[in-house]
Parts: sequence; structure tokens; C-alpha cells
Amino acid sequence: MREGVILCSLDEFRIHGGRTGGDDGRPFWGRKIGITCSADESDLSPLGFSKDAINDFVIDLSRRVIALGGTVVLGHKWHIGGIMEALGKFALAYKAVNATPEAPIVVNYLAHPDAPELSQTEKVELGNYIRIDSTEWPDHHDASYLPPKGKPDSKRARDLFANRERLVGECDARIVIGGRPTSSTRSVSGVLEESWLALKREKLLICSTGFNGMAKKIAETKSGREVVAGTKVKRDQDYLDEMGGLVRRAKDKGLFLETKEFAVGALIKLLDEKLTPA
Repeated sequence: MREGVILCSLDEFRIHGGRTGGDDGRPFWGRKIGITCSADESDLSPLGFSKDAINDFVIDLSRRVIALGGTVVLGHKWHIGGIMEALGKFALAYKAVNATPEAPIVVNYLAHPDAPELSQTEKVELGNYIRIDSTEWPDHHDASYLPPKGKPDSKRARDLFANRERLVGECDARIVIGGRPTSSTRSVSGVLEESWLALKREKLLICSTGFNGMAKKIAETKSGREVVAGTKVKRDQDYLDEMGGLVRRAKDKGLFLETKEFAVGALIKLLDEKLTPA
């Protein structure tokens, strides 16, 4: 893994302690927080951001969730300079000052045939700190949940859907950030599909809309069969057609929140308010 990725300070880890078993009083202890993001340059440029801004935001958010006792669940691929590489570095820093955790601090599920770009030595080093697994249809597919138009017709789309089901099913809450519309006629935007699954399963969904993208489209969708500006691919539109009713129901149950803040602390505060008993 590449050197030079910015991490939490070791002092922060020492202050919060290690995940060595039992509830240690931190607010997110035992919670799994899913994070989904992607960068759309056309949405970010007017804001003065590059796609690195979203990556940095997600890395900072992940570090804070872990420091507060939670596990971060992601479906991102491993790329040089990407989110998973940074979190791999983070896990090694965590390992240097903490005992072996009872549960992984990061869970990474990948749709078959994707695999992490890690050597065997790096996999051993990460050990119990990052759990990496592959998902293939029909494994981890719940027949209760199918896309709006039924079973995906390509193997890749089916594997992606099964993986996203798994990502959503294991989490107590999901945060979606940015999100580019798909350019394919055979697959769906990850931010959109995972949001749809979270709402269907009545999981807490937080849309961080400050970076625009699909997260903002979801938050702005009203009801009925509504064509959303900037959505060029019909498969994305099929999901958006159902979003209005799902969002309205989730809001009524306190399971849908929107924030336009660029501060990671604002998201942490929302999570704390929803997940921590009064």
C-alpha cells in the first residue's frame, strides 16, 4: 500500500482505547455503519471540489466512526490512492496501539469477481482488522427484495445487487454521499440501489447532499413516476420512480435524514442522536 495517506493521530486512538471486547461505553460500540459514495465531476466542479474531496470526507468519517466504537462497512474496490487503501493504512496504525479487536473495524464486501489489490503479506498484516469477502448471486440474496423490474438480466448486475443487499442488510445505518448516475444500461448507480434497499428494509438512511450527485436527487424526489433531471439511464429512473413513497414513509418513521453540511462532525452528530439511547 502506498505511503503518505493521512490517518487519525495515534493520540486519538489512545484516547478512545481499543476494541477488545465488551461494551466500553463509546456511543457506536457494536454498531455497523455503511458508507456509500462516488464522485461525479460534473456535480463537484461547480462547488470547487475534485473527486478527492469526497474520498477525504469518507476517510475522515470512517476514522471517527471507528474511534467511537463502530465498524465501517463498505463495498469499495481497492485502488492505489483510493478509500480502501487509506483505510488499510488506518487499520495498521490502529493495530500498532490497540489489542486485537473482537470484531473487525472495517468490513469490505466486493461483488464477484472483484478482489482487493493486496499481497498475501498485506492480508496477513490486516488480519482481524479488515474483513474482506466476495459476494456472488444467489448467495446472500433475499428473495423478498428484487429490483423494481425484477431479477437483473446480466450476471454482473445480479452479483452487484446481491453484494449491495449484503452491505445494507448487515448495517444499523447507511450514509450516502455524492453518487454519479450509472452510464450503463445493464447496472444501477450504487448510491441509488443501496439507498433503495435501505429504505425497503426500513434501515436508517442519511443523505449527505452537500456534494450534490445521486444523494441529492434521492432527497429531492417527491412522489409518483417522476423524471429526475440529469438521469439519463432508465434503470436508475426505475428506482427513482419508487423513491418518493419510500422516502416519505421513512421520514414518517424517523428513518430518513438529509444534511447539506460539509463537516464530518455534523454526520456524526446525526448518527449519535439516532443510534444512541437517550
